Amino acid sequence: GALIHAERLRNDIENFEFKTVGHITSSFGVAEFDAENDDVDDLLERADKALYMAKEFGRNRVEKP
Repeated sequence: GALIHAERLRNDIENFEFKTVGHITSSFGVAEFDAENDDVDDLLERADKALYMAKEFGRNRVEKP
């Protein structure tokens, strides 16, 4: 579900014209939490890596590791 919500948010931001800066884009990294094997630091590390992947692959996108 987070991937769908992040993509909707990214699309809404891309299509909104901000009065002070005009159009902008955004990138998101989304990661899934595995309660049996993860802690919060693991989750944040994967989400952060996914965000950097989104930026590396051209920005204005959502990535999941």
